[in-house]
Amino acid sequence: MHPEAEGLEKRLLLADAEVVLAFDDAVYSQGDRVRGSVTVLPHDVSEAKEIRLHVGLREVWRATEDDEETGALTTRSQGKTRVEAALTGGEEKTVVRRQASGVSFSPARCYRFALPLQHNSRFTTDEGGWQFVVRQEEARAAPDFARVDLAVQPAEEFLAIAAAMTRGLRFREMVTERRWDESTVASVFRFSPPPVLAERIDTFELELLQSEGAIRGNMVVELEERSLGSYFKSFFGLDRKERSFEIPSSEVSSATPEALRSLTERIGRELASLLELE
Repeated sequence: MHPEAEGLEKRLLLADAEVVLAFDDAVYSQGDRVRGSVTVLPHDVSEAKEIRLHVGLREVWRATEDDEETGALTTRSQGKTRVEAALTGGEEKTVVRRQASGVSFSPARCYRFALPLQHNSRFTTDEGGWQFVVRQEEARAAPDFARVDLAVQPAEEFLAIAAAMTRGLRFREMVTERRWDESTVASVFRFSPPPVLAERIDTFELELLQSEGAIRGNMVVELEERSLGSYFKSFFGLDRKERSFEIPSSEVSSATPEALRSLTERIGRELASLLELE
């Protein structure tokens, strides 16, 4: 959760009502709960019909496919709802609506929601992300659903490890190359080395996973080609070294200078072992 972040409000039109979404946060992290409220304002207040709504989280991504007719590659957007819940109960309230002729008071019903983003779920990149979906049951006309894009960032523990790499160990993160690996569900961070290690390291990657009570990671280093032998090793992947590690989640924080220093020392020891500097 991000208690310091301002929430986000969106107004949507459905077949039988205007819906006001108020999210508790503007940005969410992997493993968070997307919390907020839905206020439903019927278009026709004279009707006693109950407007039944479902809310959900829809994962979206871009997929590249072969076009059988032209033989060309085509990129299409795809998506799937991963979690959905019916809005029940709710609280009656009166909402002030501003109009050209003045203000009016409209009856409304307000619901709270809390939908989980799973650990190691996709985070927002150019290749995909998440949408919040509102769907109306038994709508008399279109539209019977609406979607809002969500901003989902890597887990806060992952960002703390990235901060230890950049602020502590002086690596430079290639932020635009952050990616989510669909096959392993790992979040991947890519770095270039500081000057002191530039002669040894070409690029450095961290593959990070959330697990029960811990963060599991894998360091992947591509070594700099310093000789004819290392040049030929690169063709066979022999210039690549890996090291796995695991850190309790309670120890992964950059909230204070002391926490960041402790995490930097831990990551630094793992890196030194990988490079055989100890």
